[in-house]
Amino acid sequence: MGYPAVQFHKEKEVRRVVIVDEVALEDEEDEMTEEEEYMRKKDDEVARTRVCHMTSKKKTFTNVRRNAFLPRASPSWVETMSMGFSGKIWLLDTFNYLAPIDQRGYRLLASLTQEEMKAEYERALDMNTTPPKVKFPFNGDGIFLPPMSSMDVGKCPLPLPNVLIKGNKPPQNSSALAEMERIWNIGRSYLKCRCSSEGKADCGTGPSWFDHVIWFLLYNMDILYPDAPTPRAKVSSLIKCLSTCWKPLMLTSLSFGCGREVMMLLANKIVANPSLTIDSVLVRVNDVNRKAFKECAKLLLMSKYVKKRPRANEVCKGSLVNGPLGRKRWEKLKAKEGSAHKFVHIHYVGRLMDPLGDDDDDDDDDDEEEEEEEEEEEEEEEEEEEEEGEGEGEEEGKKGEEEGERGGKEGERYSGRAQI
Repeated sequence: MGYPAVQFHKEKEVRRVVIVDEVALEDEEDEMTEEEEYMRKKDDEVARTRVCHMTSKKKTFTNVRRNAFLPRASPSWVETMSMGFSGKIWLLDTFNYLAPIDQRGYRLLASLTQEEMKAEYERALDMNTTPPKVKFPFNGDGIFLPPMSSMDVGKCPLPLPNVLIKGNKPPQNSSALAEMERIWNIGRSYLKCRCSSEGKADCGTGPSWFDHVIWFLLYNMDILYPDAPTPRAKVSSLIKCLSTCWKPLMLTSLSFGCGREVMMLLANKIVANPSLTIDSVLVRVNDVNRKAFKECAKLLLMSKYVKKRPRANEVCKGSLVNGPLGRKRWEKLKAKEGSAHKFVHIHYVGRLMDPLGDDDDDDDDDDEEEEEEEEEEEEEEEEEEEEEGEGEGEEEGKKGEEEGERGGKEGERYSGRAQI
């Protein structure tokens, strides 16, 4: 009986040692996991700092900051590109992109009804993105907006930024690109720091579109709810916030998205056919009598930025001038020399729209080609006239010879009669 008892105690000690070793291994694995998690977070912070450094360097040393204008990118492309910046769409080439949230996304996030969706669509067609009984700067009950520095270290650290609406104020720079950027974002809600409103100097960090902020918070919900125990609790808290105190801002973004679709529809038609006018661009368009379509057509096709080319049956203003070989040719009257229209055309190059003026190489090349064609036509007309003149001279010479022969015969007859 003694031997089995001793064997039992020995096996018990072995099991205890094995259990202790397993616990030690689990602790080491947990420590390695925490260390790896810490290193991963540090790598993310270094990458974000590097991106912010490159962004600040670009803002400091580049004079063409925010000069890109790429509004025709697809939502899937914007979503893919924003993943490299942790959802910060404003770090892309331009801030004219719209957050890739469609109408179904707004309906889900803000818990909207079908009637509310239809009402926002009707307001968008009336060029009014502000919900009823809502005033901007927006300051609803219980609203909390995080400081802009929590979303981007390069932005203003003051708490409680304002929420404003982009108005129709003319830009200081009267170029076609500045006008296009202005009209492309009319009625869009954005966050602005309180530096100017509190009497301080403007920090110069620039605003952030509200739809960009929503997209960023979907990627980084720890900013609003750092103490939430689970991701499900964070999502529930965010949806509750968007459907209650932030609901007017969500309705504004939804209405602006509908208006942007109208702009995109007309812009795509203009890209396909740049010769369209304010009236012809609205042909075969539904709801053409609504204010949104008419106003967007006027904004996209401003008379001072649209190049008017004369038709084939129209008479161009100009005068006859002496060419280098002494021949006269027809020269068009330029805008700087007379009352002709000043030609400025908004030219689409890929996804970038650049304003082209009278001094561009393309217009000069067109004028030179037209002048060469006119000179060739005049030379052909002169050669035809010379050939016609030579043909008429030969016919007149033949007629003169025939008349001379007849006169000689008649003279011989008269001389014979005189002799008789």
